[in-house]
Amino acid sequence: MPMAEYIGPVARASTTSDVFNAVADMHRREILDALITGEKAVGAIVNDLSMSQPQVSKHLRVLSEVGLVKYRAEGRRRLYRLEPAHLRPTTTRRAAVTPSRHGSAVIEFPSDLEIVTTREFDAPIELVFDVLTKPEHVRNWFAPFEDKMTVCSIDLRVGGKYHMVFVTDDGTECSFRGTYLEIERPTRIVDTWLFEGWPDAEAVETVDLYETDGVTKVKMNLAFRDQAGRDHMTTTDGQEDSWDKMEDYLRSLVDPSGTVSGT
Repeated sequence: MPMAEYIGPVARASTTSDVFNAVADMHRREILDALITGEKAVGAIVNDLSMSQPQVSKHLRVLSEVGLVKYRAEGRRRLYRLEPAHLRPTTTRRAAVTPSRHGSAVIEFPSDLEIVTTREFDAPIELVFDVLTKPEHVRNWFAPFEDKMTVCSIDLRVGGKYHMVFVTDDGTECSFRGTYLEIERPTRIVDTWLFEGWPDAEAVETVDLYETDGVTKVKMNLAFRDQAGRDHMTTTDGQEDSWDKMEDYLRSLVDPSGTVSGT
């Protein structure tokens, strides 16, 4: 069974998100697979895989930090092995995962200046927060449809700024900027929001996250400064497609093999 089928509790104070992020990398999954047959030195893993020794050592360090592998010294070598106590099949967990929530975003208009979007994701709250706030994740889902992400800069701290840019298939550049006003990991993000194509459409974006039984609800409130700004928002299909992409990306992190039991 490929090691992508295993995720479990870890010895150190790692969060679930730490482990998911560790096994999300294809090369680290390959290393875990290589260790299924037994204890190996770094050189043996290098010979098994198309990676350099520095790459293998870097990935082994990450896997060691989250408790998925251990090593022992033998002379000048380190021999790495899987840590079985921290690995368990995820079949049961995946069986409860909803096959798809595509198109399930609920969009409401509580006032003339507000747009509230609510969306659920089958992933732990810590991981959803990371996928919303870390550039290495955001660049995988933010751009809707076939649009291409070209800039993804995030300084996640109060007073820090973000800048996201994607280019549509007709060459139009869509640039979004803002400043973080409030951060409460992993439950709340408040920032200013501006789409540079609408310079009069300034808003404050509040994102609240709630987790129940492994399902994380994301509620995003976009409150515009005035009616003129709010009136620009005449469609939501782009945002909904981005949410669907985010769901697919989260699924790849929760279950790196890309399969869901029962589908």
